[in-house]
Amino acid sequence: VPEYEPLARAMRRELRTEKLTLPGLKMVNRIYRALKATGDFSALFIHGHVAVYRHPTLWVKAMKVSIKAMFRGEGVADELVAKFDREARSKQLFDSTMWAKFGLRIGGAETEYAIPGMQRVMESRGVVGKPLRALGTVADRANISFGVMGDSLRLQWAQNLLMGELRKGRTMQQLYDSGALREIANSANRMTGWSDEGFGGIGEVLFFAPRFLKARIEQLVYAAEGAGRLVSGKKQTRESKDALEALVVMMGLATGMTEIINLALGNETDRRPWVDGRPNPNFYTIRFLGQDYSLMGPEIGLFHAISNLLNPSRSWHENVMSAYGSLASGAGRIIIDNWTGYTFKGKPAPIGIRRKDPDIGLFAGWQDVAAYLGELVTPIAPQQITEQQQYAIGGLLEGQERAGIRAVGAQLASFIELAGGRVSPTGWGDVRDQIARERY
Repeated sequence: VPEYEPLARAMRRELRTEKLTLPGLKMVNRIYRALKATGDFSALFIHGHVAVYRHPTLWVKAMKVSIKAMFRGEGVADELVAKFDREARSKQLFDSTMWAKFGLRIGGAETEYAIPGMQRVMESRGVVGKPLRALGTVADRANISFGVMGDSLRLQWAQNLLMGELRKGRTMQQLYDSGALREIANSANRMTGWSDEGFGGIGEVLFFAPRFLKARIEQLVYAAEGAGRLVSGKKQTRESKDALEALVVMMGLATGMTEIINLALGNETDRRPWVDGRPNPNFYTIRFLGQDYSLMGPEIGLFHAISNLLNPSRSWHENVMSAYGSLASGAGRIIIDNWTGYTFKGKPAPIGIRRKDPDIGLFAGWQDVAAYLGELVTPIAPQQITEQQQYAIGGLLEGQERAGIRAVGAQLASFIELAGGRVSPTGWGDVRDQIARERY
């Protein structure tokens, strides 16, 4: 038995559970996840977020393949694997088949976000057949684009780690015997948001993207293990070393770039993780053209969830509900919304079991119900872009000060959101405060 068992492995054993036999509920969640995560290039800054800091050259290559897949479709995935295999064999390295045997995820269009029954949609006929096929093509291309982004990053990342070990003088046999090859595959999977198990079957019931969430948590746990080994002087494992290096580089560059950009723009960087007992939404953000940009990617969302869970100023069940709300599956979200009476954006849900507002009552009006159902099935990126345009147009129509600048900022923010970046518009109150500071 090893003297020091990796914490992440212990965590995986604790989280592993028997799969729940709730096919109907799981299907609801799969459809909800697929609808919300389609129609964009979000893989660039979601699954590719760690890589853009740790291996920018690999990220650029994967980005080009991902964008090509959006416009050309399935054949791009085959070309990617074929090209990788040719280069690997010419250098006497592992091809995609060998990496897959050691657990590297190569899924093509089979992603966590694939829409169930897409083939039937693509075969639709009749009056509604053409628009359905058009929508299906967009969703299918977006899913392939998402899949090949991850595949490209994982294959190149694993190959780079392998070449690094070979340069140290280790042989393929030594790497095989020591289990290093599987550890390399696991590291590459984790850094690109893939985990073999998404908390077992219960993850499919509870969480929006269980595999992606589990990969992020595992990365954080392995990084913590790496920090502990560094402090105690113990030898790093492959996985703890990779996770710690990736986290340090990503956080160092993200915070450093935020400080520099804010300094150049004349802004003061908000370094407060918490404000009034709650996670600070402006923590290390860049304010530009009426928008707040975060360079920390999905990790800041996980930080907010953990912060909400540990908030000492609220009861434990309020903390759990607040933390879970940002990670919930489709079914989980519907239950929470209609229990509390409101969505996470504060809009009325169709039913409000605990809603106290007498103007709305137990059942919301048909306009609120229609808005809720529409938001439930609208992809995240198009929805955010629509909100940005409404925000910009509203400011112009109301004659708000600096509305023109904010309208330009809304276009930039829409582009960033389409690629999976984290952006939020500043409130008009924030703008007035900033104008007052500049004038007085």
